[in-house]
Amino acid sequence: MAERLGVAHQNLGASLSGRHDARSSTLDGAADALDAEWVLVPRESLAEIRGVLASKRVGPLVGEQSPAFSRSSGRTL
Repeated sequence: MAERLGVAHQNLGASLSGRHDARSSTLDGAADALDAEWVLVPRESLAEIRGVLASKRVGPLVGEQSPAFSRSSGRTL
């Protein structure tokens, strides 16, 4: 995926693991490469959205929380 985004593998890995902040253009490129969209979800709706995704068995959060979608503080992006 790094090649498709035009970024170094190390930089993409650091962004996706939460070691450094990704630019919105990097997130847009990653979403495009995965044929996906990224959205902001109000915290009060987050549990419901996760439930919908889990019931359809889609998305990166099925069964576990991905570090690409959270910060070390535990807050979900």
